[in-house]
Amino acid sequence: MLKTAIKLLSALLAMVQGWQLRRELEEQQRAADELADNPVDWYNDHFNGVRDDQPSDTDKADTDSDKQ
Repeated sequence: MLKTAIKLLSALLAMVQGWQLRRELEEQQRAADELADNPVDWYNDHFNGVRDDQPSDTDKADTDSDKQ
């Protein structure tokens, strides 16, 4: 009885792992297709203007000359 339950759980786990692997591969293929179709849009979406942000006042270091 216990061996049967373990075999059943093992088979169920293998099915779930296979399903997860297929989902991951489909997602990777979708991303590769998106990149191949339009690399500029992919680049802009991927980095989403990271370098467009201007430094705020909190990014500047305090120096003695700033305090005068």
